[in-house]
Amino acid sequence: MMAFTDGSLACVIYMEFQDVKVYCSRNGEQFALTEILHTKGGRKASIIESDGQTILAIATEDVLNLRSRSFEDKKPVDIYFWNPGESRFSNPSQTILSTYAQSVMLMSHHDMLSSHIFLVITEGRIPKIYNE
Repeated sequence: MMAFTDGSLACVIYMEFQDVKVYCSRNGEQFALTEILHTKGGRKASIIESDGQTILAIATEDVLNLRSRSFEDKKPVDIYFWNPGESRFSNPSQTILSTYAQSVMLMSHHDMLSSHIFLVITEGRIPKIYNE
């Protein structure tokens, strides 16, 4: 289980067997967590807030309940963006294919000139790093 908050949005990512469920609460409604996303075959998930944008990455084993497609020996890592107006994460805004997405992690870096978001995908022993 993983928890995340940016002050007004609180999320809990719950992984059970091969499912990933994301529950969210707005504006301090501590016990009113709503299931907003449920994937089948989820391996690992990571969530981050950067420049006011909440981003969620989920490495999936095979198929999401939002769509049905296969990639032969490739595994999808789906990137979602939080839509505050609709209080939900978007359908996958971007899908990165990896040979074996064992784990994912999102990181951000800010300096005076720019900000960067990094997606780290562990495929066995050596992670691959993608810079947005």
